[in-house]
Amino acid sequence: MFFGMVCPDAFSCRGFFMFTRSQHIYDLLYRAMGKDYQAEVDDLRSIFIANGLDPDSAERSLRMLDVACGTGMHLELFTEFDRVGLDLDPGMLDVARSRCPEVPLFERDMVELDPKELGAPFDVVACLYAAIAYLPGEEELRRAIGGMVDCLGAGGVLLIEPFIEVEDYRPDHLHVIQAEEGGVKVVRMSETRLEGQRFTIDFHYLQGEGGKVRHFTETHVTTLFSRAQIMSAMEDAGLVDVHRKDDFSPRGLLVGRRG
Repeated sequence: MFFGMVCPDAFSCRGFFMFTRSQHIYDLLYRAMGKDYQAEVDDLRSIFIANGLDPDSAERSLRMLDVACGTGMHLELFTEFDRVGLDLDPGMLDVARSRCPEVPLFERDMVELDPKELGAPFDVVACLYAAIAYLPGEEELRRAIGGMVDCLGAGGVLLIEPFIEVEDYRPDHLHVIQAEEGGVKVVRMSETRLEGQRFTIDFHYLQGEGGKVRHFTETHVTTLFSRAQIMSAMEDAGLVDVHRKDDFSPRGLLVGRRG
């Protein structure tokens, strides 16, 4: 994901990490929510094959770049690819390195991708689980997508999983997750606010372990880009056949191919 340290204005300085205290329980919480990484990877494989990227029949090893790879859950499962991951959050990358020690991982900002440094070209570039929403505005969105496209080889595929749109916002909704595993019990409750396209989430955590309970909070500042905004940026960056796949997840998936 795309996260960092406390800043008085989340969008005025680079390196603003959102997951400041919860990296160690991130996977626990999303397992409790029912996030099925294996099912997502299976769906993504079918998309790759539909775009002529079948690792089983390719003449060489296909290459994948996971932008905002988080704790490396997707990277761990794509063993048939030559994989590279990047994330801005060093805490997330620590978890990913323990999970995928053989995968090169970079601590990098998605707005400032260097294709040569990352080892481009790639056959697939993926930015999943709404990580794109952590960009502050359309200028940064277009720079990030342009950089992702620059990392693709001819015929390569870009996949972006968006966040919710403004019209989907429910102002009175309080989202609650409860999780328990290995002696750790966690409750996370969130409250939100929306100003224009800027969507702020205040997460409140209760974590119980070893007979003690502690409370901590995180504030996540995101942008509710419309699907049209993201798809327009993909097309303007040179992708063709840009389309939506609404059956990938509740958020859908945006797919485009470099000609």
